[in-house]
This record gives sequence, C-alpha cells and structure tokens, in this order.
Amino acid sequence: MADARTFPARVGELARRHEARLLVLLLGIGFVGRLAWLFLNTEERLRAHRSEMWHVAAHWAKTGVMADAYGEGSGISSHVGPVNIVIAGTLYRIFGIDTPAAEFALSAIAAAVTIALFWFLYKAAGELGIATAPRLAALATLAILPLNFYLEIVDFRIREGALGAMLAAAMLWWLLVMDRQGRPGWRTIAGFALLGGFAFLINPGVALGGYAGLGFVILRHVPWTGWPLTAAVLLAGFLAINGAWIIRNFEVYDRFMPSRGNFGLELSTANHPAAVNPADPRSVFQARMREVHPFFSDEAYTRFKAYPRDVDYFDSLGDETRAWIAANPGDFATLTVRHVKELWFPPIWLYNLYSQAQPDTTDRIKQAWAWGFAAFALLGLVAGLVAAPRRYLFVVLGMLPTVMLYSLVQPTSRYRYLLLGVITYLAFGFAWRLLERAWPGHRAGPFSSPPG
Repeated sequence: MADARTFPARVGELARRHEARLLVLLLGIGFVGRLAWLFLNTEERLRAHRSEMWHVAAHWAKTGVMADAYGEGSGISSHVGPVNIVIAGTLYRIFGIDTPAAEFALSAIAAAVTIALFWFLYKAAGELGIATAPRLAALATLAILPLNFYLEIVDFRIREGALGAMLAAAMLWWLLVMDRQGRPGWRTIAGFALLGGFAFLINPGVALGGYAGLGFVILRHVPWTGWPLTAAVLLAGFLAINGAWIIRNFEVYDRFMPSRGNFGLELSTANHPAAVNPADPRSVFQARMREVHPFFSDEAYTRFKAYPRDVDYFDSLGDETRAWIAANPGDFATLTVRHVKELWFPPIWLYNLYSQAQPDTTDRIKQAWAWGFAAFALLGLVAGLVAAPRRYLFVVLGMLPTVMLYSLVQPTSRYRYLLLGVITYLAFGFAWRLLERAWPGHRAGPFSSPPG
C-alpha cells in the first residue's frame, strides 16, 4: 500500500481516472486559446503573412494559376505545393484577399490542424508505452503555452508546417497500431497508401518516414509472396493522390517532377564558402538570401528573371552548389553535421533569423527550453530503443528522413516544428520515468509499458 501513497502513484491514478475529460479540456483550450490570441493584437495577427505561398495563393484566387511566388510578374511557380494554395485561394475568393475574415478563417483551419497534431501525438505516445500523466503534461505544454502560436496560426495559415507534422504523427500512430495488431489487411494498406501519397504532396520527407515505417510492418507481418501486391497498392495510392500534380508539372516544365522544383535554391542558401566558419552566422545567412533568393532582394530577382523558368534558375543554383560540395566534401560534412545539431539544439540567432533584433531574455528562455527538451527527448529515445526497440524504431524511421532532408538546408523554426511535438512527448515520458525511479518508496514499472 505504500506505493499507492507516493506522489507519482497518486498523480498517475488521477490522470488515468480523469483522462478523457482532461484530454477534451486541453484540446479545447488549445483551439480556443489560439483564436483568442489573435484578437490581442489584430493589427499584426489578422493581417496577411506575405510569404511566397501567400503571393501564389492570392494570384490563384484571382486567376486560377499558381504563379508569382516572388511578386507580380515572377511567373509560374514550382516553389509551392498545391493543397494549401487551393484552400487559401478559395477562402480569398470567398472573403477577399488580405481581409481579416479570410485570415481568421485560415487561422481557424491552422488551429484545428495543430490540435489534431497534438491528439495524434498523444495517441502515438500511448502506443509507445508512455504513461497517461506525462502524456497529459506534454499535451498541456503544447496546447496552452504560447511558445509557437505565431508560427502555428499565422505563419502556417498557408505554409504546410503544421499539416506536415500532423500527417507524420497520424502515420506514426497508425503504424504502431498496425504493428501491434499483426498482419494488416489490404484495406488498411490501401488506406495508408492514400495517406502516404497525400503526405508526399505536402512534405516528401514526412512521407518517406511513413513509407519506411510501413516497410518495417510489411517485413514483420506480410509474407514475401504478398510484397509485389503491396508495392502495387502503394504505387496506386501514390498516383491517385499525386498523379494530377505530376501531370501538371510535366505539362508546365516538360520534366518528371513529383514534388517541388526549388530544392536547388534551398541547397544553395545553406551550402557555400561563407557559411563554413562564419563569425556572424545570421548576417552570413541574410547576405546569402539577398544574393540568391528572388524573394529577398532586387539583385536576386533580376538574376532569377534572366532564366526562362523558375526551375531553370533553381537548377543552375543547384548545379553550382553540387559542384562546390564535390570540391569541398569536408566543408559540406561540417555544415551537414551543424544543421543536424541546429535542428535539435537551435542556436540563439535562429530566433531572429530574418531581422536585425538582438537576442532578448525571451529568446534565451526559448532556447534553454528547446535545448532541455531536446536533451531529455534524445535520452528518452535511447532508453525507449533499449526497453522497447520495435516500437521506438518507428519513431526513428519516421524522423530520420526529415532530419536527413533538412540537414542539407538551413534549419529554421518552421522546419524544426516537424520534430517539436515528438520531442515534447519523448521528453515528458523520460522525465516521468526518472521521477518514478527517484521518488522514495515508489515501485516503478518497466520503462515502456505495454500499450493498452
């Protein structure tokens, strides 16, 4: 009976008893709170966030053509995907471009996607064996603390950061359930094929993580004689979702382009001689953006317009960068390792990436918070791989393509958001296990309890 009176035992029992009510309450507060936050500063928060994607969405609303990512007259765009553009463009047609009503509607959709992300992560963490109490603590942290509100419901109104993270979380949960239940049926495989295809349309790195996890499920539970049909179903699902976009790109650019065409631009902004040992990394990054990115300077825009199509400019930048990488493999390796570190442990300058503002107390608190959670998450991931390797391997498979992809470019808060939710749940799960083991008189269970 002594164990039942310890603090972790009492908290765990209360969390399990009131889980359903607390779950609904936290998700509801997270959704309503984000929308209420908009009205604390409507002048700033209900204005359009004029990114490349906003320009394309506004142009699509007027013409039905995805173009002008870098301003009027910049031409057909391969910089963006179609889903969020069409959603935003449709709302702009209904409510007007750059109106508070349109921006609020987009924020409401973004908030709903964000809350769905938190819920899928909550379910996936349960499948990993993380106890109810730390899962609720992680959910409360993500849902209530306004650390990422601007990113989630202003920046991600049209950008796909939250949607990509939500799809990654949904696939992780589904894969864990599939693996626990045994051999998946063909309907399940077909459903996942459609989800994976949609994820590819939003973020190829996220989709590749899902496909890797499904490959592990198939390897474990489907006889090799069923692999060809499984591959055919996956291909059919991919083409059902992406076929129209691939055809559009072929008609516009006369090439097979299953995703976007701007990778050469992203590669170029992060990999160049000045980035290797910079005294002021932010100044070097901003200078590079003004040099090559047509959205950031007239000089770069003029260079961009010298090419007949945007993909030709991107290809040229990509060729230049790959030639530099081939000639400087050591410097490229240094940059790649640095980018991986920055994804997990962001340097202070990333918190004011596009401005001249100096780091303040808020930025330093955010950085310390991010570093602490990342450290605990990595420890939790390692401990999980030791205690329940099969389940935690799905986490690794899901995250690895995203980390590899974004290690080739300059990480930003938007890119790091794809990992943020998983980091938070892993960190709380590990902290809870430490608390259980450290509390006097408490009998801790296994690190990763069976899901149920």
